[in-house]
Amino acid sequence: MAYTCSAHSCVQTVPDALSSGPSTLVSSVAIRGRQIPHPMTDYSIVTLPGRARASATASDAGPDLAPCSMSTAALMSAESPGALHRALRAATRSDHVLLDRLILRLDLTRRDHYGQFLHLHYSALRDLEADWSAEDQVDFAAMLRCVQSDLHVLRIATPPLSPEGRAALHAQNRLGVAYVLRGSRLGAPFLRGRVPRQFPTAYLDFMPTLTWPQFLARLEGSADPRTPGHDHEIARGARITFEIFISVFNRLLSNRSTPYGMHG
Repeated sequence: MAYTCSAHSCVQTVPDALSSGPSTLVSSVAIRGRQIPHPMTDYSIVTLPGRARASATASDAGPDLAPCSMSTAALMSAESPGALHRALRAATRSDHVLLDRLILRLDLTRRDHYGQFLHLHYSALRDLEADWSAEDQVDFAAMLRCVQSDLHVLRIATPPLSPEGRAALHAQNRLGVAYVLRGSRLGAPFLRGRVPRQFPTAYLDFMPTLTWPQFLARLEGSADPRTPGHDHEIARGARITFEIFISVFNRLLSNRSTPYGMHG
């Protein structure tokens, strides 16, 4: 299967038949790129009363709580993170851990689980579409086209948009949105190796025009000591983004009518 993906297009050449692929269990993390064995029998829905965070410990998330994986991990470890990046990692520590644990339930060698993974990202991107900043429009729109293409090739209907009611985010919040969505790309090379070759992977293959180090430079450059609560607002946007991912995941688990639901 061949792919040509850029910020402007996503073209695929796909075999006529799709098989389910090997049944070997491969659980992995979509947002941070860690691999942790996890049984595939616990599909309970996660509840978050109000804005409560998961009671996860720092040790669960590892030494670097920013999304990291593969070749980018060495770069991020070699460079000392800026003050704003450190604050954002600490503020979203438990969010990372909770979403990791949810994604670990997916076996990407299975068409239904892989479809659910794509559905999760598609729905979250669509829910957040109105809150993409101007600097992120090109990359995020391309990510959306690629995940739509993968769902189409898998013959899974594009899910309807059903966002939860919420107020539009402010400019500082949108940096937090970008932090989570761009950080999710760092785990893509790791996950790409776990997906059977007969499955479409335009979304996992996509490379943003703005690199992660470039984004971190933009993040640090946004800091303004004259703007009270700047760091807090960025972290708030990141946590809202995580909550949207978790909410979509819960909706998928509760919808037994979809062909990619995780019941059985």
